[in-house]
Amino acid sequence: PPGWLATRPCRLHYVRCMARIETDNDLGPIVDTLAHKFVSVADRSQIRDLVSTAAAEFADARVREYIPVLVQHICSDRLRELSPAVSIPG
Repeated sequence: PPGWLATRPCRLHYVRCMARIETDNDLGPIVDTLAHKFVSVADRSQIRDLVSTAAAEFADARVREYIPVLVQHICSDRLRELSPAVSIPG
């Protein structure tokens, strides 16, 4: 359907548009993805702070191509640590 990519972030978007993180605006797609995935764990501003902090760890990186993927992975791990454990009734 028309516009479905606008509502569903995908990895191809990161490859094409996020090869380099230069400003906080470049972090938007990562924040959007994480805010959607971890809506019950943290609010958008907390996720934006987490993403900004993770991206800052790569400020001096010579190879920048994979920074968006690494930032999303680091933040996903941190947010999973914060999420409550789900118990399955047996």
